[in-house]
Amino acid sequence: MDDGRFTWGASGPVKPPMTIAGKSTFADGILTLASQGQDGALAGKVAWQDADHFTFQTRRRTADRPGPEVRR
Repeated sequence: MDDGRFTWGASGPVKPPMTIAGKSTFADGILTLASQGQDGALAGKVAWQDADHFTFQTRRRTADRPGPEVRR
């Protein structure tokens, strides 16, 4: 994310796979991913697990439903 560009892919058992791409910002532990299309933005708190993994918790998640582990 050095230049702020990102590509994020997601899939689940019920919905078809999707990919969003755009610009990211990171400040005060909050990662914001703004789509270059009409998909809007996704923001959440980042907690680093190690140098290659972090947990991304959206604001709609709760402590008993943490965000997914993401590989950097």
